[in-house]
Amino acid sequence: MAFIPKANTNQGMMVPTTVIYDALRLLESDNGGNIKESLKRLYQSMNIVALAINAREIGLYPLDEFVIGNLYYNSDATNLSELRPIFRRTYNTGPIAIGANTIPHGLTFGNPSDYQFVRIYGAANDNGSISLAPSFYPIPNATIEVSVDALNIVITNGTAVTFTTSSIVLEYSKTGGI
Repeated sequence: MAFIPKANTNQGMMVPTTVIYDALRLLESDNGGNIKESLKRLYQSMNIVALAINAREIGLYPLDEFVIGNLYYNSDATNLSELRPIFRRTYNTGPIAIGANTIPHGLTFGNPSDYQFVRIYGAANDNGSISLAPSFYPIPNATIEVSVDALNIVITNGTAVTFTTSSIVLEYSKTGGI
């Protein structure tokens, strides 16, 4: 695992675009100290690149569970700086009728605290049923609610629209029980 120096982590991870070691200096030198210094800088450079790559959020939305690169605090730990990975799973929830709609999520809750949901969101499309052009709606919003229970994703459609397509994204961390 890469070394994380004590730094302000709120500013994001930036990879320098300038060379921080001089390859020509290494080739011209007969001194072992210059080689060691160049290798040290090369190692530090690779560590910075590894940290930057590992700290990014992965922009994939697969239908299977996927680690997205985000970390979330562990509310079960005595040390709240202990972090857990965030998983993403996308669901093609299909048509949404007016009222309550349930879609099985396939997650296994052995204990209610096995999962900590971080984000629950999605979108729906009416495919032009109200106007000539299709309309797209974010989920949740003022008239469409989404929640997750032990077995299902529950989408409550409080509009007068029957949506033809929809998808929901669940992002969550897992506790030690899973």
